[in-house]
Amino acid sequence: MNGEAHLHHMLGYGKENVISSYDLAQDLDMNQRAIGFMVRQMRLDGIPVGSIPGKGYYLIETREELEETKAHILHRHKGLNETVKALDWGFDHREKTA
Repeated sequence: MNGEAHLHHMLGYGKENVISSYDLAQDLDMNQRAIGFMVRQMRLDGIPVGSIPGKGYYLIETREELEETKAHILHRHKGLNETVKALDWGFDHREKTA
């Protein structure tokens, strides 16, 4: 069983069965960042993996869980967009030395 299949097998249905990325990483003998990458790939492959920030992951069971997970992802996306815009502004308005 590959890592994603093992991770899929470990996740429970519904947010009441959330499992932390720390626990998943320990059980799969990898780091939490790798868990995040695997979750992303599983989602891209059509597996509805839900998340609760600061708590962990689960398999989405209801429309409400789907909408909550989408809201978390979109919020994170908004923050990244703001960071990119700030980088652009900072670069364009930097004091040039030399």
